[in-house]
Amino acid sequence: MLGLIITFLITFVLLFAVLELQNFLTIKKSVFLKEEDGVKYWFIKSKYVNARARKSVFFGKNIFVYKEYDERIIAHEKVHLEQINFPYLIILISSLGISISFTTMNPIPVVLSVLYTIALSQHYERDADLRAYKGKSMFPFSSNRPNRLRRIIGWLDTHPPTWIRDSDEYYNKENDLFYLFIRDIIIQKA
Repeated sequence: MLGLIITFLITFVLLFAVLELQNFLTIKKSVFLKEEDGVKYWFIKSKYVNARARKSVFFGKNIFVYKEYDERIIAHEKVHLEQINFPYLIILISSLGISISFTTMNPIPVVLSVLYTIALSQHYERDADLRAYKGKSMFPFSSNRPNRLRRIIGWLDTHPPTWIRDSDEYYNKENDLFYLFIRDIIIQKA
């Protein structure tokens, strides 16, 4: 039991340090835009329009704007700043999975922690979509559903697949993500 606790603490501290180093390096390569309501906005040169919210113990609340400032994307990222600090939750869950797997020499806890963090991440992404876009898709295009294998792979991401996020069903709060997953993978044909 002591080995499990020590392994957990070491893993947590290392992952925490890596995350905060990543925050530092991202800020270092960014250009400061403004600070508004306790949130610092940074610009990062990119090919694609996007943004990313990050809460940091050392660097506070930040939104990184890629290529250009888009109010719709920023609204989504602002919701993330109101949510639980998800990267730290991932570190906590991952540290637990890694330490249990390391002490038991069983890979299943790591696999389960990865699947659990994917499910949690998609939950928080959908919450941000529902609160920011108020029932209207943020995607200005209609995305085509790929074949079943690519759909399965698409669900193994931190965000629900684009073809799901672009559907009216996604913005109906009565449809949970598990229902949308089952409907997409098993029920609907490609």
